[in-house]
Amino acid sequence: MVVLARAREPWPLNRIIRHMGVSRPYVQSMLDELLKAGLVEKEARFRAGYSLGRCAEEITLKEITDTVDSSLYAVNSKSRKSLSGEFYELLLWKSFCREIVGARTVADILAMARD
Repeated sequence: MVVLARAREPWPLNRIIRHMGVSRPYVQSMLDELLKAGLVEKEARFRAGYSLGRCAEEITLKEITDTVDSSLYAVNSKSRKSLSGEFYELLLWKSFCREIVGARTVADILAMARD
């Protein structure tokens, strides 16, 4: 989400996959959930890609983690072997986000990255 907030143009799916370094099924499932929640938008043109669905100041980390929660379980149940490490790492990250920084926004994270 921070990468999309920094981007000047939408990012194609393959670029997101390369940047995240995780499997295509996980990224696609996560983006589908984020689309449904209105947290990202999908551009449907020649160079289609994904961008934030709202301004970075309005998207909290809690919203993101609550949204991708269902995609984590759905993808992990389909392909446990390839995602087990990613799955548990992301569950830990989700717990951290909820308890410590859940109220922070994508814009807050961008500001911290600049410091």
